[in-house]
Amino acid sequence: MFQAAILEVLRGGDHDWARTITAEALRIARDEGLTANVISAVQVAAALAAERADIKAAAVLLGGAARHIEPLAPVKGEEITSACIDRTQAVIDAAAFDLAAVQRQIDTMTLDDLITMALESLA
Repeated sequence: MFQAAILEVLRGGDHDWARTITAEALRIARDEGLTANVISAVQVAAALAAERADIKAAAVLLGGAARHIEPLAPVKGEEITSACIDRTQAVIDAAAFDLAAVQRQIDTMTLDDLITMALESLA
């Protein structure tokens, strides 16, 4: 499901639809205990936040996803997910704000905190 949302983001498509489908995919992945899918959905939420210029949310979500995927290493995202991540990271890198504060928030986030923030961002 979230792959369809990624395509919408990358193609500049219907972001309302992409937010809805990503939130649904995230809830399903959370409920089924599919951590890798949770991470992918959070990465899409980060891209959607970046698209609407919510750079702090994008940075926290993308950084939190990276932090929580570490235990799953060496799992790597699919090519389409990687393109979405790269695009989001470029938006974050171009912004000027305090990344140290973002890093402190990322460092204290549980996976449940990350899911909650992603769902709030997608609402």
